[in-house]
Order: sequence, then structure tokens, then C-alpha cells
Amino acid sequence: REVQSNASLRRASELGGELETRLLTLITVTSDYIKTQTLVRADTLGNEVKFAVDAIHEQLDAMLSAANGQDTSGTLEEVESLVNDAIDAVTGSDGVVQLHVSRLELRNQTEKALGKSEEMAANAVSELEQLLNLTNAKVKTLEEQVTSNVSFGTTLVVIIVLASLIIAFFTGYKTVNAITIPLKKV
Repeated sequence: REVQSNASLRRASELGGELETRLLTLITVTSDYIKTQTLVRADTLGNEVKFAVDAIHEQLDAMLSAANGQDTSGTLEEVESLVNDAIDAVTGSDGVVQLHVSRLELRNQTEKALGKSEEMAANAVSELEQLLNLTNAKVKTLEEQVTSNVSFGTTLVVIIVLASLIIAFFTGYKTVNAITIPLKKV
């Protein structure tokens, strides 16, 4: 009744209806804002959030001015407090906008760190492959040297065995001749 009988409060009530519409716009814009996936898009929608907040401030000021201080119930004071709390929840230092920007920045940093980690892992794998190739080359060289040395050793053993057989044959021949020649004379 007090609102119906007072033109200033009636006008403030009408402006309050428009304030509600602007608050719904802020909710919609904020909802779209938190769905952004890039800082550029967040910046663009952040401007829309600021515009909606400015429009709410203007509407709230117009509503309070229209009431002309004639609200004795404290309702407009309570509405002002609630609206300011809602705006702070969106744009304050720990509000939705700042938290979302922080989240996007952290995600970007994480993606960069992951990329760097993957690059380092790829470099490590490449270096390990180079080390493996070098090791394989050394093993092949050693195998060739061992094979060469074994071949030389085998050849040397054959030569020594043949020389020993020739010396043994010659020694045996001389020994048999040394025994048989004097026996033939007897």
C-alpha cells in the first residue's frame, strides 16, 4: 500500500523491475563468460560483463534516486546491498571473472609446460637412440676385431702345429736313421 500511494516509490518499483532484467542479463553474460576457453574470448566477454555491471549500477542509482529517500521499510537499502554483493561475486578480486581468468592462465601454463616436457622427452629419446647407435657401432667394431684376432690366432696355431709336425718328423727321421744306420753296419 505504501508503494501504491507514493508516486516516488511506485516509480522506484518500476525501475526495480528493469533492474531485475539487467541482473538476469548479468547472469546470462556471466554464464557465457565462464564457458570461454581462451583468454581472448574471455576478454571480449569480460567487456560485456563490465557493460552489464555498469548498466546495473545506473539502474540501481536511478531506482534509489526515484525513491527520493521515502522508503522507510529498508527494502531499497537491502536491495542495494544484495545487488552490490551480486556484482562483487562476479567482478570482485575473488569473483567469477578473476577466478576464470586465473583458471585459463593456469591451463595455458600447464599446456606450455606439458609441451616443453614432451619436447624434452623427445630429445631424450633421440639422444638415447644416438647412444644406442654409437654402442651398436662399437660392438660391431669389437666383434670384427675379435673375429680378426681369432682368425689370426687359428692361423698361427695351424702354422705352429705344422712346424711342430715337420720338426717332429725330421727329428724322428734323424733318430731312426741314427739307430738304423749303425745297426746295418753290424
